[in-house]
Parts: sequence; C-alpha cells; structure tokens
Amino acid sequence: MKKSLFQNEKRKVQIACLTLGLLCSGFALSEKSTYAMDTNTVLTGDILRETAGSQTSTTPTPGSSASVSPSTTPTPIPQTSIQVTMNYQTGRVTYAAGAGGSTKFYLSTNKKKTWELLDVNPNSIDLNGLMKSSDVKLYFKGNKDQNPVELVLKGEVKGLKAAYSVVGGAGKITLTGAVGKGGIEYRIGKDGNWTTWVENSFQTAPYEITGITLQFREKATISERSGKIVSLKIPKRPTPPSVKVDGDKFVLTGMKNNTMQYRVNNGQWITYIASDGKSKYLDIRSLLAPGTTDNSRIPAGTIEIRTMATEKKVASAIRTIEIEQQQTAPTSATVELNGTTLTCKDASATKQYEYTMLHVGEVLDMQKAKWTTIRSSKSVLIKKTGKAETIVGDVMVIRVKLEKDSVTKEEGLPSQYLSMQITSVTPK
Repeated sequence: MKKSLFQNEKRKVQIACLTLGLLCSGFALSEKSTYAMDTNTVLTGDILRETAGSQTSTTPTPGSSASVSPSTTPTPIPQTSIQVTMNYQTGRVTYAAGAGGSTKFYLSTNKKKTWELLDVNPNSIDLNGLMKSSDVKLYFKGNKDQNPVELVLKGEVKGLKAAYSVVGGAGKITLTGAVGKGGIEYRIGKDGNWTTWVENSFQTAPYEITGITLQFREKATISERSGKIVSLKIPKRPTPPSVKVDGDKFVLTGMKNNTMQYRVNNGQWITYIASDGKSKYLDIRSLLAPGTTDNSRIPAGTIEIRTMATEKKVASAIRTIEIEQQQTAPTSATVELNGTTLTCKDASATKQYEYTMLHVGEVLDMQKAKWTTIRSSKSVLIKKTGKAETIVGDVMVIRVKLEKDSVTKEEGLPSQYLSMQITSVTPK
C-alpha cells in the first residue's frame, strides 16, 4: 500500500513539473529519492538535481520535506534602433537616438560588413554623393541602439524626354514622360542653378543667340528622389544675312527673293518679294522716305534684315543698318563750274565729291549712273559725257560722297545733289 502511495505521489510531482515547465529545464525525479511521507514512513532515493548550471538542492533528512528551487531562463534584452529620416529635396539624412539613448552613430555602405563612425554635428550628412541611377542600400545604428536601420536611397526616376522643334517660326521645347508629382526643373549646362520649368512662359530665343545645352529633370520631393537628367541642345540661330549698303545707288544689296524679311524703325516684318522675281536689292529711299522725289532729303532710320524661319530653323540673327540723315546738297559757294572746268574748293581726302554727266534731256537714273570722285581742290576738266564729247546743254550732277564708317565699315549715303548745266565748253 505504501508503494502504491509513493507511485501516486510521484505521478503528481511529474504532472506538476510538466505543467510548470520545469521538467524541461533540467529537473529529474529518481525513484530512489528520499521523502518523508509521514513520521512512520520513509522513502529513500537520490536527490533532485538542477541542470544548466543551477544550484543543487540539499538531500532531505528522514522525516523532513524536500525543498525544490527551479531554475529561471534569462529574458532577452530587446534591441532598439535609432531614428533615421531622409529628405530627397536636400539630399540629406538626419538621425537621432532611439529608446536606447545612443550617443554615437554609425553608417555601413557595404551590407553591414564594416561600420564607420559619423562624428558630425548636427546629426545630419549629405548623401548626394552616394546616390546612383539604381537603388542603394545603407545601414545606420547607434552605440546603444544596435538594431541596424536599413535606408534605401531610391534610384533615379526615368522616363522624361525632351525635344526641340520650330513652330510658327519660334523654337519650342516639348517635355514628355514625366511620372513624378514634384514638377520639372531645368538648368543651363552642368553647373547652372536649377530653375522651375514653366512651359507657357519659357522662350528659347535668348538661348538661340549662341546655342546652348539645357538640362531637365523631375524635381525631388521630400519623399521622392529627383529624376534622371535629360540634356537638350538648343541650336544656334543662323547667322545674319550678308546685306550691304550701296550708297552710290541708294540701295541695300544681297537681298534674296521670298527668303528674307525686313522692317523699318522696328515696324512689322515684311517678306522681300522682288518686283521682277529676280532683283536682289532694296531701295533705301522707298523705305525711309516713301513718295518723295529722288533728290528729297532722306531722314535717319534703322533698317533690319533677317533670313526667314523655316519648319526646321528659326529666323536668323538680325542684320541692323543705321542710316544717318542725308546731308544737304553742295552749293555754288564751294562748287564752281566755269565752262567744263570743275573746281571743288574744299575737296580733300576727308571730304570727297563725286559727279556724273547727263546728256541733254537725259534723266538721272541712280541705278545706272557712274560717278567720278574728286579728292582735292584742284580743278578738273570735264571732257566726256558718257562716251561722247561733253557739249553745251549737258548737265553735271555733283554731290558730297560719304565715306565708310571707321568702326562698322558701313558705307553711308551721299548728300543731296546739285545740278549745273554746261553753258560753254572750256577750250582744250
């Protein structure tokens, strides 16, 4: 009966140990343990022993109760993390201590193989130099918050495309493929400052003067990285047309039919259409003094010429010609005609005269007239009118010749002219 009682008690202890989880932690009960069931009954056996380095209970003496001290499993210390915040607009990351109260911070750029102390103050560093076209993983931790924090630097946003075209004679930039929400920005070349792109107000003309490369990208937001940079070359506009002043004929030469445009005193652009379909000049008088006679004084004015825009090119740079007010005609005070002997009293290298001869009844044609220059006050004997001998009734037309501008080398207009009829022929 006593043995049955012992078996029952043993079973109760085993069940209790299983219930408390102590049997798994290293306690084993031997059938030879000694316990006092009552004052008259004693069970002998080994003592309870504790594994895993725990203290061992003492052997109970007959008549006493066994004292059992179960072992405890150490509770893991929870690992904490620092706080990491990325701002893609500035390209900087900030970090702060977590619950562990870190005072030092570390960065790993090689998958946590090595850690570098971030000895900067304040707790922020620039990561622009670590950003690449694809994602980049970085890790941060503290000396007391040792659970690493993974930061993924996002790759460039791709898809933006830029194109240049000519629409209605003006350059136009078209951007497509934008996927971000921050808008678009541009800069001049690689070193310019980024400026917000506003399509409706952007003009390409200032950049077409010299030709330049513009760069575009999608703007960064706090949480989104800026996009991949797209370069676009703005072509230089064509050079100005080679148009010159022909002062003898009062025209601009070098015009091209239905290819060039001109305007006067900042007026409207007019396409040059030659009356005969092949002429290559513009009459200056008709531009600056329309409706006047051929010897009316021409006022000062500005004439501008450019090559017209096409479907592929903008209009050329502008050729600007400044016309000074025409000088008045010489008078008999400085010009003397005796027979066919002509004397220009104040003629010199810096003040030159020029004359042409007309036959009796001939009308002066500025486009066909041939002029002879007088560069000194020495008298000149007029012998020919055209190919014929000069005779009484022929007309001498004389004017002051305007020299080329010393800076622009532009030819100016001669003065109004003075007509003097031959009343006698100087004997040879």
